[in-house]
Amino acid sequence: SGMRTRLDELDRLASDLANVGTAGYKSERTGHRNVPRPVFDAALESAIDASLGDRKLDARQGAIESTGRVLDIAIEGAGFLAVDTPAGPRYTRNGHLNRATDGSLITADGAVVRGVDGPITVGTGKLAIETDGTVLSDGVAVGRLAVVEFADPGGLVRESGALLKTDAAPTPVETP
Repeated sequence: SGMRTRLDELDRLASDLANVGTAGYKSERTGHRNVPRPVFDAALESAIDASLGDRKLDARQGAIESTGRVLDIAIEGAGFLAVDTPAGPRYTRNGHLNRATDGSLITADGAVVRGVDGPITVGTGKLAIETDGTVLSDGVAVGRLAVVEFADPGGLVRESGALLKTDAAPTPVETP
């Protein structure tokens, strides 16, 4: 059980290394706990299985770098960008956004970016995103990014890369 626990830790570390270049990727940290086995009884009174403890997302802010790209954003401080996926609402700090062929604002992995009033459709105009999260198309506001935070961001669970899920209710951030 100790070897299995160590292999799981190495898998988590390998995932961290594989995603070192993934914008918005958040590492997970684990603890250890002992799991007594009552079936060992008196024969092996000291026998205890080792097991990984609960995983916690490391929600600390990473480095912010300017890319010079109009649709790249970064959230300073707490908060996650709310997105819609076929599996339901998800959250990310990956601010590498794109325009879909139908004019929707999407993440790099194709999730539709949610605005305060629903999905954001940008059309074909020249785009800009202001510091308060307002999205402009040809100088006209078409929506405002829905940025949310959680009472316990460490409780978010990685679904893939920088995409996170939770059953907890988010709280809207007034100014992203």
